[in-house]
Amino acid sequence: MTQACCAPVMAARPAVRHEAHITLTPELIDAFLEDLRQKGRTKDTLKTYSRNLAMLYSDLPPDKRIGRDTLENWRSGLLAEGYAANAA
Repeated sequence: MTQACCAPVMAARPAVRHEAHITLTPELIDAFLEDLRQKGRTKDTLKTYSRNLAMLYSDLPPDKRIGRDTLENWRSGLLAEGYAANAA
């Protein structure tokens, strides 16, 4: 792909950088778990991911936005609460 074909897209980008974020939804969680199922992950793995994602979702602010530092801060909070490093 040449840069010339991307020039209109690049020009349309705002000059000001905004913090990238994603809004976590139950549908995104379900799609992620389904992807893991299709990849042959075990039921125990799916159960662990499902439980951890449900905990993350409930700990997020009402807008459910995940920004650059959200996951690192969440993990640090879990560690501070006594969760094992491999569980956080």
